[in-house]
Amino acid sequence: MKNIYLLKYSVKGIKTLDELVSLSFYKKIIPKNPDTQEYNIKAIYGMNGTGKSAIVCSVEILKNLLVNEEYLTNPLVQKKLGELINKKTNELFIEADYLYKYDNDQLFQLCYTITVSRNLSGKYVISYEKLESKKATSKSDKMSTIFSFRHKKTSLIPFDI
Repeated sequence: MKNIYLLKYSVKGIKTLDELVSLSFYKKIIPKNPDTQEYNIKAIYGMNGTGKSAIVCSVEILKNLLVNEEYLTNPLVQKKLGELINKKTNELFIEADYLYKYDNDQLFQLCYTITVSRNLSGKYVISYEKLESKKATSKSDKMSTIFSFRHKKTSLIPFDI
């Protein structure tokens, strides 16, 4: 995991966060030899009620979604998501941009987007998921879509953006 570095994290729809909150962990332009140690985040601080714990909670949910394929089938998780997902948005949106250094020292920027919402039967499911990439040193903001899925009723159906 030493070849992966979080560049930006955005979340909306958890606890009291009903508007998009984004944290940038690195500058916008990525040089050929980025020094990620210079930009390490050591703390998130702010006044009470500003969403610090909501951000941390969303990171934990994202981790569980990525590493545990049975996560959303757990009834306790379903209940907890019912308590955590913002009642105004009715869905949890997370986007993570990260830098990946391949073995041949090529740098790529990837953007992973996921939305969790209730399906027709009332269960929380992944309703949208997308992964995009580009060469990290590119001056263009345009990314290429690796995959993109939107949940339609009971099955995942691929679509073009």
